[in-house]
Amino acid sequence: MRRLWTVLFVLAGLNALGLRAADELKEPTEEQKAAAARERIKAAKLIEELASEDFGAREGAEKGLIALGAGILPQVKDALTATKDTEVKTRLDRVTKALALDGEKDPDALAKLGKEDALAKRYAEAAKFYAKAADQYKKLAADEKDEVKQKDLAAKADKSAKRKTRAEGLAKNGTEEGGEEGGNGVRVIRRNQGGAQVQIVIQGGGGAGQAQVQIGGVAVAGEGAEEGEEGGNEDW
Repeated sequence: MRRLWTVLFVLAGLNALGLRAADELKEPTEEQKAAAARERIKAAKLIEELASEDFGAREGAEKGLIALGAGILPQVKDALTATKDTEVKTRLDRVTKALALDGEKDPDALAKLGKEDALAKRYAEAAKFYAKAADQYKKLAADEKDEVKQKDLAAKADKSAKRKTRAEGLAKNGTEEGGEEGGNGVRVIRRNQGGAQVQIVIQGGGGAGQAQVQIGGVAVAGEGAEEGEEGGNEDW
């Protein structure tokens, strides 16, 4: 009897999952379609207002687009690609970033936004994008059946998580902790950068020494450092 109840319980659970999946795949109702259409029309008008001669209208349009939510993100991205107006592009870029934290599902796009903020030294914002990118990579890796692709996604998740931690550290003020003399003419200058241990290791002297900057024990500049993206040492 116990086995029978177990089987029935499992079947009930599977049935519930099937109903939920079917519900998620349902076509939008006519009312939902009409609401989405009204939202697109409103977004289009607000995008036009971003080019208004009135500053207040431009400010209101930007806030209005953000208030519409992540559903208009594809429309905003298209407008961002199409516009040639510098201020409109700047405002649409801000709207895109504001909406992306809620609506962007592509981890590569999130990591790219994180990199843009990091290079602009907006570290707190960069940390948020890297955090979400890491989560999205992990979800994709968990669902991926191909072992090679799974490892690649897991590696990207790990890299985004490390960049998130690094950005969080740089978002805070660092304080010098002084230095110490090591063996063989090595001098180590330690710096606490928002909780992340930063070391500047100087070897040798007399103008022939070498220096290396380490964050969390990883070389980011100098001899042995990983070459950063776009040829720099800032590996974002």
